[in-house]
Amino acid sequence: MDDLLQQPDAAPEASSARSGRNMFQVFWQHRGLLLLGLVAGLVLGGLSFSRRQPVYRAYAQVLVVKKQSIGSLIGDRNDPNRTLVDDYIGSHLLVIRSPLLIEEAVRKRDLGSLRSLQGGHAAVIIQAGLRAEREVNKDAPVGASSNIINLSYSGSDPGDCEIVINAIIESYKDFLDRTYKTTAESTFELVQEEARKLTKQLKEKDDAYAKFRQDKNLLTTADGLPFNETKIQEYVRREAVKRDDAKELRDRLASVRKAISENKPLPLILALAEKKYDRDAPVAKANVAGAAALEAALFPLQQQESDLTQFYGEDHPDVQRIRRKIEATKVFYKGLDAIVAEVKGPNEQSPAQAAVNALEIELVLAEGNHQYAKSVLEEEVKQAKSQEGLHATDKQYREDIKRTTVWLDGILKRLQEVDTSRGSGGFNAQAIAPPGPGLKVSPVLWQFIFIGSALGLALGAGGAYLLDMADKSFRTPEEIRRRLGLALIGHVPFVHKPSSPVTVTDAAGNSVELDSGLATVHSATSPEAEAYRGVRTALFFSTHGERHKVIQVTSPHMGDGKTTLIINLAVSIAQAGRKVLLLDADLRRPRVHRAFGLTSRVGLAEVLTGAAELDEAVQVTAIPNLSVLPCGRRPGNPAELLTSPAFEDVLDDLRAAYDYVLVDSPPLLAVSDPCVVAPRVDGLILTLRVTKNGRPAAERARDLLIRLKVNCLGVVVNGVGKQGAMAGYGYDYYRHADDYSSPYTTADHDAHEEQGADGGLPALSPAPRPAGQGGGPVASGGPVAGANGHSRPADE
Repeated sequence: MDDLLQQPDAAPEASSARSGRNMFQVFWQHRGLLLLGLVAGLVLGGLSFSRRQPVYRAYAQVLVVKKQSIGSLIGDRNDPNRTLVDDYIGSHLLVIRSPLLIEEAVRKRDLGSLRSLQGGHAAVIIQAGLRAEREVNKDAPVGASSNIINLSYSGSDPGDCEIVINAIIESYKDFLDRTYKTTAESTFELVQEEARKLTKQLKEKDDAYAKFRQDKNLLTTADGLPFNETKIQEYVRREAVKRDDAKELRDRLASVRKAISENKPLPLILALAEKKYDRDAPVAKANVAGAAALEAALFPLQQQESDLTQFYGEDHPDVQRIRRKIEATKVFYKGLDAIVAEVKGPNEQSPAQAAVNALEIELVLAEGNHQYAKSVLEEEVKQAKSQEGLHATDKQYREDIKRTTVWLDGILKRLQEVDTSRGSGGFNAQAIAPPGPGLKVSPVLWQFIFIGSALGLALGAGGAYLLDMADKSFRTPEEIRRRLGLALIGHVPFVHKPSSPVTVTDAAGNSVELDSGLATVHSATSPEAEAYRGVRTALFFSTHGERHKVIQVTSPHMGDGKTTLIINLAVSIAQAGRKVLLLDADLRRPRVHRAFGLTSRVGLAEVLTGAAELDEAVQVTAIPNLSVLPCGRRPGNPAELLTSPAFEDVLDDLRAAYDYVLVDSPPLLAVSDPCVVAPRVDGLILTLRVTKNGRPAAERARDLLIRLKVNCLGVVVNGVGKQGAMAGYGYDYYRHADDYSSPYTTADHDAHEEQGADGGLPALSPAPRPAGQGGGPVASGGPVAGANGHSRPADE
């Protein structure tokens, strides 16, 4: 039984049924709570309004215009960026609300004596109530800004609000005039002082540069470039020319020698040498060329020596360096003369040999010139490198002087502008909308009413939602279908039972007392009887033409009216001409036999134990087509009897003999008996009574049926009607619960009637089943015998 009572995985229908219902329905059901919250909110809003101190507000508009200086009037009046640069209103908004300006207004206008500002720090109170905002012009072009400031002050006295606004405006004007005048004078003095400092620095830098040039004797060009750099560029060009000349002569000499070695014709050899030479030509050419080269090399050096001597004097290092170059040049060309003498040959030379000699002499001269030009270039480069630091210092002096000069020029120009505009500029503030007496802005009655109503409704809605979440009852038939995921096949109204049993006559003419709850017999035209017939019709159509002959009726708990439902349903089906057997499988609290005035000395218990035959136990009732198989004497082991193969045989026999077999069983959540019976029947009807906390029990019963894989035909709701409040039907706590008021496993008052004074029967053994027939499932766990001989659930 324990494993059967575990929560199964909910079916898709059951899962969807757990979703919440419409919130409008929740609020409508608890509309009284919402109305109470609304009334409470209105009352609280009214009280808050009456206790709130009135607040007044005064308004003013101030136009702030920047005074144009003379420089701005002459300068860029059409500059498109002026609007962005001159957007000064933002800073003025901060100035107006600054503590400095407010305290000045309080001090000069004696605002602390105002009634609304007494009892606290006047400046702090004013700052809390003062507002300054830029006027927004919706018709202005995009990017344009307004220079109008909207001022407002909120206080408890309308007259004080006007006085405070006027005081703030006057203090603001005084602040602008005083601040700009002080700023202009300070600016002029700062610029003038900076100009004096820069002038002094420039003079000091010029003197230091002049002294540096005089001490270091630097030669520079008119552009300030080092003189050595110009000379080096010229020497580089000369060295390249001499190198190319020597290379060209080497190539010509090699070509001539090759032609001679190959015995080429003389004209070709002379053509390669480019000239015809006679015997004396080489010597004469060499002498002339050597003298001319020496003169050409000494002339620029002598000229430079003269210039340096005139500029620096005889003992200057540059003059001594030039003189050393002149001596070196002379020594070099004397060496060339010796080389020329070596190449002189006999007077009788062939033209080809003369050409070779001439080329050799010319090559020696060219190489000598190249070596000389190279040595001069190296000397100049060495001299330039030795003066690189001096030239870098010279350049730094010149650039520093240039920067200082530029700064000084800018400062002097700015000084002139400031001096010109000292009498103009600043800001002009004018109140274009003077303040008036303060207007009442708070409290506003409708706002308090609206907020109080909203809060009251919110609280009421929250309370309604919490009550709805805590409510464990079913409210509407639709909710039963959604939450249980089962078809709703009937609603039985509240049954008004007669005060005493009703007597009828059976077919044999005997008087029989029927239970007062048989509305289908006592008041066949009543709404209650019609409701049972509706259940019968739904049962017929729920099978869709299939023959569900054995139908079990059970409920989650005692008092749900399952027995009343099954006896009236059996009568309704019998009245429809169907042959019906009502089987009382409630072996713990049998009541079916009493409803029809029958005895229960022989019944299902005796049939299952083999003490009686089935035909002997079945009893005919006073209702045509309706028979009853009572419980018999209550056994001590009801669960074991119901799990026996004999019970399944009994159901098979009854299924063959009757159109419908209705099985009354104990509640699902009380004992395990209905769980044993359910798998052996063709269908099951779950009846429940709508109580305040009945929903969890109904859902547990539904889950148990799903776990047992029982074919549940639907749900019948008992006890709806005038005494209830179920939406559309009404519901109330069931006032006429069936006789299950005591624990289900205890004896009731009819024990002496059916079993005698000795209490219940001991545990009975079921009759053996014939070979070849399969047995039904046996419930895990089950009732155990109590001290009085009756059974009780194992989990009790």
